[in-house]
Order: sequence, then C-alpha cells, then structure tokens
Amino acid sequence: KGEADYAVLPIENSSAGIVSENYDLLVEYDNCIVGEQIIPIDHCLLGTKGSKLSDIEQIYSHPQALMQCGRYLDEHIQDNSNNCTKFVIVTGRKIFLKNAGKISICFEIPHESGSLYHMLSHFIFNDLNMNKIESRPLGERNWEYRFFVDFEGRFEDHAVQNALRGLRDETIAFRILGTY
Repeated sequence: KGEADYAVLPIENSSAGIVSENYDLLVEYDNCIVGEQIIPIDHCLLGTKGSKLSDIEQIYSHPQALMQCGRYLDEHIQDNSNNCTKFVIVTGRKIFLKNAGKISICFEIPHESGSLYHMLSHFIFNDLNMNKIESRPLGERNWEYRFFVDFEGRFEDHAVQNALRGLRDETIAFRILGTY
C-alpha cells in the first residue's frame, strides 16, 4: 500500500533453504532490493509456566521454523547452533546504490535445450562471479522456471553492463531486482 519506506523479508535460511514465497513476492511487486543482512537465529520453545520438555505434545510454529528445527524436534528442539537467516531490505523507490558490490536479477528463458547454459555464459565471458542461482516454477507454464541470480559487480562496470545487456536481449522476461 506504500505505507512503509522499507520492508525486510527473510529470503534464505542456512538450514531450511530459500523462503520461496518471498522470491515470488519480489516478482509480484515492483520493489527494489537495497540491502541484505544475515542474522543468527536462535529458536526457543515457549511453554506454560512449570511445564517440562517431556510434557510437550504439540508445537505450533511457522513452517520455516519447524524445518530449521526438524531433527532436534525429533529428539528435543533446534538442531543447528550456527543457524542464520539472510534478510533482504526492499523499497518501492528505484534506488541503485553507486558503490554496491552485488546485483540481484531475475529472468525467464525459452524452454529449449541449452537455454540456461547460454544465459550463464554471459557471466562466464564477462568474468562475473555468481553468488547464487535459484529457480521458481512459472505457475502459468508447466515445467518452465524463473531464475534468480545474485552476482558480484558494480552496476557501472563495463563487464556488468555487457552481461546485463546480453541477458536482457536474450531472455523472455528480465528484471534487475536491486544493487546493494
């Protein structure tokens, strides 16, 4: 609704993986990623006063928290003491930070043999380091996907501009999600 200047979205957890719904929201709404923050996560089990762990019969929680604690819950509670979540900071304004060293994009490609390989060649030939690639199914087209890529580089660098131009020209849909 435009009531907030910024929003903070969990995007990936070190134990449970991506928060797929938030990847979909990045495409649905015309927001721009302007930052990211990795925060250690320490799950705690809250119960009624005087209760013991052995008294617990049922746990109500967000599915992400349950996934992050699944093995431990089978025995007790949180199973990864190094558990952390990456959050992205988004805004409705088009802000591209000049000194940003990371760029996030998404794109759709033709459903043909070698399409993804060809798109990834834009990173290889421009000597750009990809930090991450994720895919999400396109609901309207079975077995076709939207790809999300994070890579290192400054927006004004020639290699970055060359790769982005190539991707924009050869994809079905292309969007820069942010520089940060």
